[in-house]
Amino acid sequence: MKIWRYSILAVLIIFAIIQPVRADNDPERLFFTAEKVEKQGDLMLLRGNVVIQDGDTRLEGQSFIWDKARGIFKAPGTAMITRQNGMLVGDDLIYNQNTRTAEVYNVYGHAQNLSAGEMKTEGELFFWGEKAVWKGDKLFIYKVKTTTCDLLTPDQHYFMSADEVEVIPRNKMISRKVKLYFNGRRLLSKGTMVLSLKPKTSMQAQQSIFPRIANSRTDGMQVKFSPTYAFGDSSYGKVKLDYYAKSPFGKGLEHYFDFGDRGNANLYYYDQGAKWSGLSRNELSGSASYIFPNQLANFASYQSARYAEPGSDLQQTRSFTYNLNQSLKNHYYSLSYSTYDTTDAKSSSAILFDRLKLGKYLLNRLQVSTTTGNVPGNPGLSDITSYTINIKESLLFRTKFLELQGDWESAKGDEYFRLNRTPEFIVRFPRLSVARVPFLAVASYGRYKEEPGGADANRAFYRLALPDFDLTSGTRTRLTVGGGIRNISYDQGRQLNVGTADGSCWQALSDRSWAYLGYHYQDVNGVTPFLSDSYDSYNFLSGGFRFNNKNHWSMNVFGAYDFGNKKYQDLFASMKASVGKDGYISAGTDYDLDNNKFSGFDGQFDLQVSKALRVQYWGYYDQVNKQLLYQDYSIYHDNHCWAARLTYRMSQQQFWLQVMLKAFPSDATPIGALQDTVVMPQNWWERLHP
Repeated sequence: MKIWRYSILAVLIIFAIIQPVRADNDPERLFFTAEKVEKQGDLMLLRGNVVIQDGDTRLEGQSFIWDKARGIFKAPGTAMITRQNGMLVGDDLIYNQNTRTAEVYNVYGHAQNLSAGEMKTEGELFFWGEKAVWKGDKLFIYKVKTTTCDLLTPDQHYFMSADEVEVIPRNKMISRKVKLYFNGRRLLSKGTMVLSLKPKTSMQAQQSIFPRIANSRTDGMQVKFSPTYAFGDSSYGKVKLDYYAKSPFGKGLEHYFDFGDRGNANLYYYDQGAKWSGLSRNELSGSASYIFPNQLANFASYQSARYAEPGSDLQQTRSFTYNLNQSLKNHYYSLSYSTYDTTDAKSSSAILFDRLKLGKYLLNRLQVSTTTGNVPGNPGLSDITSYTINIKESLLFRTKFLELQGDWESAKGDEYFRLNRTPEFIVRFPRLSVARVPFLAVASYGRYKEEPGGADANRAFYRLALPDFDLTSGTRTRLTVGGGIRNISYDQGRQLNVGTADGSCWQALSDRSWAYLGYHYQDVNGVTPFLSDSYDSYNFLSGGFRFNNKNHWSMNVFGAYDFGNKKYQDLFASMKASVGKDGYISAGTDYDLDNNKFSGFDGQFDLQVSKALRVQYWGYYDQVNKQLLYQDYSIYHDNHCWAARLTYRMSQQQFWLQVMLKAFPSDATPIGALQDTVVMPQNWWERLHP
């Protein structure tokens, strides 16, 4: 079928405003509108701008035949079915109301907002097929062509054909016997192609059509190819085939099992190594989770890895984890067991946790843990065994304005930190306010015993606090205050007093500028025998300015002074400016006010230099050591239906070349500071505003 036929169809289907007629057999779920309704025996003929709504399924066309006894609708001419973000149009349509199954012939349709990992397809996905079956949430299309190219046939840059495509929303799309055509010529053929539609899954939309090409100092030139496969709906995966110029060939498997709402499982295997290279790398891992109908949940995982570089000893690790838990109305328990084994150390641990609600106000908790293992390099600790038994009973009485709680806790064993309370009585006022200002008030009294150290004392505690409270005056000033006092008294006249005060103010200087001033104070006086009652004193003033011009540019300058240590915190400054439609350029620096010198500079830009070319850059210069530590480059070329990305990372001395169809984007090799790598020095502003 041609796209232009349905452009005309979209113009022709102008729905009349007609009083809906509800179906007799299901008045709550099904209703329809039509210009004319005729009854012929057991059949009903619906004519003229027919709209049928069955739950989330919508049927549209010029005429339908309704077999009420069998719950079947037939459209002998052009008709359309819509569900959520998907739509199908065809020459003939058959819909079974009882099974919610639709069959559409000579079908055309589109889907949008398909998610691939954390990304989405760019634009709409168009497809044609001889027949489509939409059963529940699953969609099957036979003898199908698909593309994201919005040009008319035969001018499309590319399309894919498949004998069968199965779409499982929010899960995956499986295409079988796939052929890829560019400019009318077949480029390649594949047996099966699987695209994951799950967000944040390890089976991401890694490009299985084109290989990934890279080069690094360690492995030299690399070519990585990951063809996908599937066995039915619930068993699928991909094969990993990796060529390294300086290292042995890598091969592996990543397989997934889908148990529907009950759970899932995965298996990963990768091997790389050869005697001539002195390199040995072998990884095997897997995990499985399953929930039984009685809400008994099971989870297990296993991981094994062996790795050795030329001239080094073999390093090996193995680990296993199992967890069983069940959550009932008044009872929750879990049992966990784990082992960890390396080349020169091993350990195992088990934890039993049980929480039982007895009556309306009594809660019981039991936790038992044990650990065995050895510590390498310490003969005195070559074999260790530890255990902990923790029992906690809680009696809770709760009203709208008052909470009364009694806790009894007993912990035995040789764990590093243990706390015993025999017992502790707690009073809370969750909705205390004075002149509409909310306060938090709590008081408690109990006998504490803490290990290590053997501290044992009666403990009386009270706290009155003002949570961060907004005293905003108008729209140009935002003033927030908070703070409180707490007192802890112990035997023999010992006590600890803690006072806290926090305040911050944002003041608009103009429509494009703001000033910030903040004060953060905590004073600790007295002594405590307990580690759990340790507090730190601090006293510093922070402030800065922020300037921006809507979405065009912004600048920030912030600093702080530590009164306690009589020193300045680093001054942090940054700027960002928009360039073009989607581009930007940014820079930042960290200035040491005590030593009057810059610590470092970082800069980044993302620029659309032409309609088809995008350039990205990030770099960091260490001013202390006078060295450019990091530089990353990325060039992205857009050619309507496909795209290519070339990325270089200086610190890894590595580049990647990725070629992808825009319909199924693969994860971009990131540039900039990695999340697990600290590049810019930590400063007070980042600590206060993570």
